[in-house]
Amino acid sequence: MQLASSNKSKKPLIFLAVLVGVGVAGFLIFKMYKSKGSIFGASQLSVNATEEKVEVFLDDAKVGETPYDSKEVRPGEHSLKLKGATSSYETVIPFSSASQVVINRDLGVSRTFASGQNFWLDSKDLSSKISIVSEPSQSKAFIDDAEVG
Repeated sequence: MQLASSNKSKKPLIFLAVLVGVGVAGFLIFKMYKSKGSIFGASQLSVNATEEKVEVFLDDAKVGETPYDSKEVRPGEHSLKLKGATSSYETVIPFSSASQVVINRDLGVSRTFASGQNFWLDSKDLSSKISIVSEPSQSKAFIDDAEVG
């Protein structure tokens, strides 16, 4: 009789332990889902424009208007298009995992009068690089008042 009574008193404790275990597992799964970008290496994208409300397209799908920020861009090559009232800008960006891309653009009244900067910050590649693209192609580039090309 005493053995049967002992088993009956353990059942609520076992049930409580299973219930707590399921709760902890559920909480951990929820936390992983909420931080999936940092766990799986998602990239960040920030787009700013001098004009107000420039439309932002990522892989031909409208994702918002400037200023635009996203912390969940999957790694890989993506096309980016900014569409303003009078002109637009298009580029292809190679996102690596856990990187950050910042696009600052002045779309101007036409392509001739447009300018901007594209910055990449990659936590896996800490080397310093610069690429300068200009139109016309024979423009001179200066860094800290020194001609570099």
